[in-house]
Amino acid sequence: MPATYCEIANDILINCTNPPLRGAKDRVIIIPRRSVSAITLNSTNHLIVEGITMEAGERAYEYVGDGTLLSPANSMVRDEFGIRYPHRLPFKVHSATPATKKELEYLSKEREGVIVILEQNYQGDSGNAKYLVLGKDAGLYVTLLADEEGRNIYSIELTSMDGYEEPHMPANFFITSAATTKLAVEALLVATSA
Repeated sequence: MPATYCEIANDILINCTNPPLRGAKDRVIIIPRRSVSAITLNSTNHLIVEGITMEAGERAYEYVGDGTLLSPANSMVRDEFGIRYPHRLPFKVHSATPATKKELEYLSKEREGVIVILEQNYQGDSGNAKYLVLGKDAGLYVTLLADEEGRNIYSIELTSMDGYEEPHMPANFFITSAATTKLAVEALLVATSA
């Protein structure tokens, strides 16, 4: 009997040739949701993003760290309203210039939230797990922005809003191969033609 959308249908086994690795690269790609015109999902797996189309003249932005490990997290909430998945990304920005503070303030004021792409240490099969996508459906919002220790290092936390958590677990960005996917992710950082 074929499985429907919400029925388990496959075994999950350990992969000794491709074991899980912890952590992510110190690079966060941030896409304002207002800048996205379409997200293309895989036809057989809704947790694989195959494309993100930007509005004309828009692009993604990258925040690069200097070795501070990112620690993305997600969980599941089940209540009277159903099942939701809060996404969370704490990270640090090692700069307190006026230009940096302006960008961080603007990030905190993104009304529609943002989508985040992380490059993970774990690659998966053929690179299909290298890029993690957080906030693709409901967006992530700045819930913490602080230089808590006065060292000009801003702690930032992007999270799902309470009551508006994601309807799915974090997705992976993957298009046929690791190389093709990398090109597509890098292309998001270039403004589209107006």
